[in-house]
Amino acid sequence: MTKRRIAALLAVSLVVTALLAIGTAGAWLLYTEAGLAWIVARAGGAAGEGLTLEGVAGTLAGGTRARRIGYAGEDIEVRVNDAYLRLSPYSILVLTPRLTELRAAELIVTTKPGEPRGRPPDTLELPMNVQLPDVRVGRLVIDMGKGPMDITDVRLAYSGGRSRHTLHDLALGAFDHELELKGTIDAQAPFALDAELNATRLAPPHARVRASISGNLSEMAVKATATSAEASVEATAQVEPYAAFPLAAVKAHLEKLDLRALSKALPRTAIAGDIELTRVGKLLAGPVQLTNALHGPYDTQRLPVAALRVRVRTDAGSMRLTELTADLGAAGMISGSGTLQPDRAELALTTQALNLAGIHTRMRKTELGGRADLT
Repeated sequence: MTKRRIAALLAVSLVVTALLAIGTAGAWLLYTEAGLAWIVARAGGAAGEGLTLEGVAGTLAGGTRARRIGYAGEDIEVRVNDAYLRLSPYSILVLTPRLTELRAAELIVTTKPGEPRGRPPDTLELPMNVQLPDVRVGRLVIDMGKGPMDITDVRLAYSGGRSRHTLHDLALGAFDHELELKGTIDAQAPFALDAELNATRLAPPHARVRASISGNLSEMAVKATATSAEASVEATAQVEPYAAFPLAAVKAHLEKLDLRALSKALPRTAIAGDIELTRVGKLLAGPVQLTNALHGPYDTQRLPVAALRVRVRTDAGSMRLTELTADLGAAGMISGSGTLQPDRAELALTTQALNLAGIHTRMRKTELGGRADLT
């Protein structure tokens, strides 16, 4: 046997031995409890004191259970109770970890509010691509500093990491509502995004909302439609999340809105009209024009307003009304201006042929004219 052939056989033997060693080590990591314990220890050491893992058992490929997984960072705390996950061994070989199954009885996320960001993050890139085709959480609790929000029956399917994040499906239930969301967002600036949202109200009054979101993290265009019984709303909005006043514009068209459907204590209405507000500095300003086909006196379960026109200026905390004109139908006309705040209202109104019997049939017929300052 020549020296060249001996060298070749030796090289092949070394390669085979190395592959066997790698295969044995991989099998030990994926299919033994000792391998899982080794990975858990290394993960805890790499993450530092912020990560805690308790009650971990099983194997990485055959299924892993954890009684508790916790992470505490500077701005966020995450706790997972009674978790189960299963990893696809093949996905490790192609360097795209795929959790074929991920379950958790409870996921609690608590954030610590900090200074608001004035711009998008530098990147949304993850160290590697991952696949989460089947994630289910029995109870999700989110507390952003204003009290916990409880969400149940969360289902999630996700893939992405390096260049793009894709939410194939997100479904959850909360407060008698069901919500479904899917979409994509790029991992690099300007973070182009495209998403669709469907929400359903299960309790009366039943309602459904469909919305689409496009643009990027700095400028978003929202289109939405909402229906409930015969009522409908079509709306568009321009949102700039990192601006001092994020809502740049909103436009809505209403048809057959019945206030009685929202609460039995309210009168019946059939409100239609348009709202068109545009950002001016740190305010939204624009006209509101509404009509009510089912107008009439209060004691006939009607609203004594046939039409309303007004210009609005609002910072979302208070509202300034100007050029207000209200057609009260048989009750006459009112015009004026005013300011509405969460705890008070100030109105300066002028009446024309105000008929009190048109407001309530037990009142006398009148033709009042004059000015009233109300606080």
